[in-house]
Parts: sequence; structure tokens; C-alpha cells
Amino acid sequence: MSTMTGAAPRIRLDGPLPRPPLYTLLSVAQEALDDEHWRAGANLMPYPAALPSGQDPCADGSEREKDFPDRTTYPDTFPTFTAYLGEVCTTFSTLPWDDFKERANAAMRARVSWALERQLVDAEFIDAPHMGDDDVDLLASGAAVPVVTALGYLEDWLATSGQDGVIHLTPSAAAVLGFERLRDDRGVLRTARGTPVAVGDGYVGSDVPTSGGSADTAATAGQSWLYVTGPVMYRLSELEALPETIAEALDRETNEVVYRAEQDLWVAWDKQIQGAVLADWSP
Repeated sequence: MSTMTGAAPRIRLDGPLPRPPLYTLLSVAQEALDDEHWRAGANLMPYPAALPSGQDPCADGSEREKDFPDRTTYPDTFPTFTAYLGEVCTTFSTLPWDDFKERANAAMRARVSWALERQLVDAEFIDAPHMGDDDVDLLASGAAVPVVTALGYLEDWLATSGQDGVIHLTPSAAAVLGFERLRDDRGVLRTARGTPVAVGDGYVGSDVPTSGGSADTAATAGQSWLYVTGPVMYRLSELEALPETIAEALDRETNEVVYRAEQDLWVAWDKQIQGAVLADWSP
């Protein structure tokens, strides 16, 4: 039988290590090409949006004339923003400075996709194009539909582009659809058609989208806005230690030490594909 003494001091243990969820935006987004100037933001130039036209190769006269191509839209500007996450303790703590910093760094690494998702869906951190802005196409005329029906609307809207894209689901919608309608493809969640799916914690509670100045339709309890876009791109800087030393982090009046893990983030997509549907969690 073990014996405990009241004089023994309690040991200090860190809690469970924060881990990122599966199937986040980072599981399906493409990392942008390396360029030292990306932190200034970027103008994203879309590829031609038109579907192919056809012609009889044996036609003659006016029948041989080809349609004039649509002009490619002007590039959309996506700025870079800085995400940060901090922790505070006192100088009376016995935790070494490097260990104290790593706690905030670990939490930041686990939640960086949440920050990208919040920016992509609502432009929460810096003014920029986002999935719920005025350019969104409201599917099902903005009416709420069951989640399974909503998935069909998103797939068909993407099909009008003739190319691949991304479907963005809230965790609640993904839970309702389950692996009966979604499948794991080596860490990427896909629909039966093969469309990659981002299940974003950052999409929960997103602002209702508007289209052409139409009235907003609020998501009520048991509903979520779901989205479809073209492929998504992103960039992440290395984590920065701010401040670098405990002396810089110390407030000598309160004896408190504040450390923040900071990271520059950039996220963008081709806005030629942008649809939203209001989904009831019922199947």
C-alpha cells in the first residue's frame, strides 16, 4: 500500500499538448510559391473563368469565327495579417523562460488554421475579400435546406466552373454528413465526387453572407452557413518570439511577465467561385 505525506510539494505538470483538429483548411489549401515580398500582401490574378466553347472543324465562312474571349477580371488584393497568442505569469513562477515561451508557441501552432479560417470566412482581422462578402452567390435562394441537400447545391455550383475547388463545412455539418457521404483520402476529407472539404472550427458562427445588397438571412440554432470556393492558397511565417528576453517581458510594477507568439499569415482564393448555402443540421 502506497503512503502519501502531507509535506511533499505538488509537482507542476503542463496540461495535454494542444493539437490541431483533423481536416482543417490547412489540409486542403495550397502553399503559395516562396517570395520574400509576400508579407506585403498580394494581388491574386485569376485564370480565365470561361468554360470551353466548341466548333465544327469543317465549318466555313462565318461559322469558323470564334467567340471573343471574356476579359479576365482585375486581380483581387489579399493583405497579410499578424496573428498572436499570449500568456502571462509572474516572476515568482519557477517555470524557465524558454519553457514558458514554448507553451504559447504550442498553442499557436495548434490554432493557426482557426485564424486563417476566421479571416477567410469573415475577414475578422484585416479588411479583405472573404467568403461571405457581397460577391457571394446565395444558393437555394438563401433558404435553409437540410445538410445533405446543401452539399448537393455546393457540388453543383462548383460544377458550373468546370474545375476543382473546395467545400467549406462547419464541424456540425461534417458530423451530420459523416463518413457515409465524406471519405478520408490520406488525411484529406473528400466528397463522393472527390471535392476536397475543409472542416473549419473558424467557420462556426460566421457572419451571414449578403449578395447584391439583398437582405441578410441569419443562421439560427441548428443551422450553419456552408461555402464553396475555388482552390485556396496560404502562407505562414515562422513563429516569432516577442519579446525575446524575460527582461523585456517584465512589468516591474506588477511583477508580471507577458509573452506573445506571433506569426504573419496570408490566405486567398480565386473569387470567381464563391457560393454559400444555409444548412439545417438535420440530414
